[in-house]
Amino acid sequence: MPVAAPFKALALTLTAFLTLCSAGSLANDLSSEALLYRPTDTLSGWRQQLNALQHYSGLECPDTIAGLHRAGVTPDIADTGPGCRYEGDFGEEVVFRQHRATQLIDMQRRFLSNYEESGFIRVKGPSDSITFKTDSMGDLKTLESLWALQGEEKGFTLWISTIENHQTESIRILKAFEELSARIERRQDDDFMFEPNG
Repeated sequence: MPVAAPFKALALTLTAFLTLCSAGSLANDLSSEALLYRPTDTLSGWRQQLNALQHYSGLECPDTIAGLHRAGVTPDIADTGPGCRYEGDFGEEVVFRQHRATQLIDMQRRFLSNYEESGFIRVKGPSDSITFKTDSMGDLKTLESLWALQGEEKGFTLWISTIENHQTESIRILKAFEELSARIERRQDDDFMFEPNG
């Protein structure tokens, strides 16, 4: 029927327009872009999720947390376990690692011993941390702190390097990672654990 031709042309034009609009919105949406390029297999034990990386052991590292941005992953070394490195807008550096729960005391002892042997000065840190002053640049002093977060089946350590007058930021960051470690513990019982590809 000749009358159907204009409607067919209109439908094709509308479909093309909607396709272009949706393609443009996907390109400008970082979450959608992450989905478009998500690998189907794992790389060194890590798999991309929406807004996070997940290690086959169950460790989850969000792209952003407590105002920090994930800057990389740390090697999965047998006696330390996998981890992620974060950076903040004010020079904060953070490393979050997962360990066997029985390793936490050894990790704290090693941190304490290594820093004392390096000649760093131990200072009173926030919220039950092991804290050392490691650098002084004029009025700015760099403090490095370690917390051990004990879970039922896994243990976690949180290392934070920040300048002294930003120690209140450390407490806020600590709380965010305490919540994350508790969430990881809960999920590890329920979630499918994938196997690494080599």
